[in-house]
Amino acid sequence: MPGTQPKRREYDLLLVGATGHTGSLTAQHIVRHFPPNLRWVLAGRSEAKLQRLRESLPLNPTGIGSPNIQVLNLSESDRDTANLDDLIRRSCVCISVVTYFAVGELVIRSCVENETNYIDAIGDVILLERLIAKYHNTAERKGVKLIHAAGIFGGVQNLLAWAAARELAQQASLKTQEVALAMDTMKLIPSRGTIESFLHEAGRGKDIRKKTLEPWLLSSVEGSPDILNSTNKMNMRINMDLGALSATSITAKQNQLLVHRSWGLLKGSQEDYGANFKYNEYMRGVSAMLSLLTTIGHPFVDWLLGFKIVRNIVRRALQRNHPTSPGEADLVVMEAVAIADVENPDEAPRGYATLRYPEGPYSLTGLMLAQGAASILYSGRECEKGGCLTTALIAADLIQRLKGADIAIESTILPY
Repeated sequence: MPGTQPKRREYDLLLVGATGHTGSLTAQHIVRHFPPNLRWVLAGRSEAKLQRLRESLPLNPTGIGSPNIQVLNLSESDRDTANLDDLIRRSCVCISVVTYFAVGELVIRSCVENETNYIDAIGDVILLERLIAKYHNTAERKGVKLIHAAGIFGGVQNLLAWAAARELAQQASLKTQEVALAMDTMKLIPSRGTIESFLHEAGRGKDIRKKTLEPWLLSSVEGSPDILNSTNKMNMRINMDLGALSATSITAKQNQLLVHRSWGLLKGSQEDYGANFKYNEYMRGVSAMLSLLTTIGHPFVDWLLGFKIVRNIVRRALQRNHPTSPGEADLVVMEAVAIADVENPDEAPRGYATLRYPEGPYSLTGLMLAQGAASILYSGRECEKGGCLTTALIAADLIQRLKGADIAIESTILPY
């Protein structure tokens, strides 16, 4: 999808953490979908791995140039912040797929200081809360876009919530009371980076982990206190459009916080979802008995992982039996319904949005990061707002780019 030319720096695009699993998939999507005049650079800890990644990238019929490579050591013992700052200063947009809890803030800090736009796939909402408090106001003042959580968890849900609410607003002139999202079960073999991030989050104190249950934690505006997900004693819900749903999605609370942040950022704009908006997420294809057992089991597993010895056992077991590369052959399917903020919502139209992607969740994250970076790079005028943002702030352009890059994403209005 063509766009205006970015501001002139040596590099249009910088990919930090390029040699990890998600990083290499992001690089492949860049090669497939970016214009031939792209000037880009891959950065990581190992020169040998960077060389192998560059040599493995498929030839692009559009003639995109081979990326430069830059070794960056961001380990705690020997952080190469001078080279990081220099590289970011020379780049228009930075895609970060590093280990966020370890070195993610170094990249964000440098992007804010050097006024370089940025996008990541961070899923740690406690870390994100701290980053928002520390960098949002400065980035907003400087006009630096920091697009967070742009991957399979957070980024996709924000796009579907935005698309469903927009259909309801544009086609029926109605505000949204709730977006209910259904995620089909999918096989996800986590990468080593995902495992380390998960265990790091599990090791936090109980009081810190409880903060993720605060639905408006990341929003600058406090939303409606009524955020009940309308489930029964088996933790199930029946929706007239989505069918039988189970409130057992392990990322539901994380994604709720991220979508609620979008609501706060868009409040008062032409894309305002509505004063009483809330987001709830469910799994589909889960039996009532499994839903109940999962609901009971989650707190127990969470309690167990609070012990360091348990986390170490889990880490060693996963490292010993973990495949070199996670599987990627699973279909990703999500559907979202925007329910009208009226007295009798069952008697009103609903906004509807759906996404289907055949190549698995990590590939989808790589594609979201690549196309999100393209939206920032070539269509920056669509969102002139700076600060710690979400994919909802670039949704109109990003959805169009995704439609041209292997993703089936559609929205419509459902009559009552």
